[in-house]
Amino acid sequence: MSAVHYLEVYFKIDSTQNYNEVLLAELQYFDFESFVETEKGIKAYIRVESSASFEFDVARDLPISSSLCDNISYEVSTIEQTNWNAKWEENFDPIYVEDQIEIRAPFHETKNFPHQLIITPKMSFGTGHHQTTQLMLRHILALDLKQKRVLDMGSGTGVLGIFALIREAREVIAVDIEPWCIENCLENAQLNEVKLTAIHSDCVPQDQGLFDVVIANINRNVLIEQLKDYRKVLNDSGVLLMSGFYKEDLEHIEKKCVEYQFKFSEFYELDRWIGVKYVL
Repeated sequence: MSAVHYLEVYFKIDSTQNYNEVLLAELQYFDFESFVETEKGIKAYIRVESSASFEFDVARDLPISSSLCDNISYEVSTIEQTNWNAKWEENFDPIYVEDQIEIRAPFHETKNFPHQLIITPKMSFGTGHHQTTQLMLRHILALDLKQKRVLDMGSGTGVLGIFALIREAREVIAVDIEPWCIENCLENAQLNEVKLTAIHSDCVPQDQGLFDVVIANINRNVLIEQLKDYRKVLNDSGVLLMSGFYKEDLEHIEKKCVEYQFKFSEFYELDRWIGVKYVL
């Protein structure tokens, strides 16, 4: 695979009103993987091949936001792995989910929650800070995973797959397109004294047998594209957990899920992001 890196695209809004939600809704239809809101607009993160450049026409690609705002501009910067590490160590605070889960770095003191995860993210997304990660952790917490086989798509730091193992899953296969995510995932598994298999790929593995649970915290477009393959690798009583999209996207996700015989079970919501559970 070609070398890839992340770009931070900072969309700045010139307006007397806050149109961040409108801008976020439009940006969801592109290949951005993560967003951070600021007082001036939205920082969006996208994976790009090292030889590629970022091209975006604001007036053409953001027609609604452009019509509402006086002006929308953007700045592009490369997210270097070393800079990302330094920024993380400087700003990373522990995360607490449902008064049950504590996510911390090795240098943090523990508060002795029932479930503890030690994460060093490097360049990988998935420290637990993002709403979607917390939503998926809530779903995993509610599932009986004892002796279950789990596939973690877009594993990042491995936080979700590691928590599945802490919840007594029999085996976890973690898949990510980024080579440093695979390295980071294995390091974090070792820190948490669990073992998982990490695969460097952008596809759903077809040679790893059937799974009881598929976890996919990616983005709306990738989820829809891969739904057919999730169905192929799930057993007949399987569970699909997904996040990476907003509540208003659920109707579109639901149509595709019905097409592949997935039945809606429940969802959790946090700041308009949702984590949804489907069953077969």
